[in-house]
Amino acid sequence: MLFVANNILIMTMNNNPAGLIKRFFAFFVDFLIIYLTTFLIFYFLAKTSWIALEHRETYVLYFVYIATQIIYFTILQANGKNTIGKIAMQIRVVTTEGESMSYMRSALRAISAFLTLAHSGSAVIIIFTKKRLALHDMICRTMVVKNK
Repeated sequence: MLFVANNILIMTMNNNPAGLIKRFFAFFVDFLIIYLTTFLIFYFLAKTSWIALEHRETYVLYFVYIATQIIYFTILQANGKNTIGKIAMQIRVVTTEGESMSYMRSALRAISAFLTLAHSGSAVIIIFTKKRLALHDMICRTMVVKNK
């Protein structure tokens, strides 16, 4: 069965879209893991004096956070795998064709998710789309569905 949402062809294949609440709690669990990892990396960098932090702590911390987030979501969501938060909430990310994402699509989704969620609050869009697509899902032609 096919349908079009926001000019994106979607093959439904009995996939039930995950709602905003499940997605929020999955992201919250993932955020805690990313935050802790970022803190540990930053702490290691500061303690070993690998880089001279002096007045650049905020920039370095922000860069480490962004890099950690993109790497975490790229590696854990590619090739049919899931993040810890998505496992806990029993949801997964698939392409609009119902297949698992490649590393390239996973990286693009991680980058676009960071940019759209950080600057436009695209999570609100999920409420208004029939298949519960966020802006980064529309960009990357992906969707978050409940596990079978």
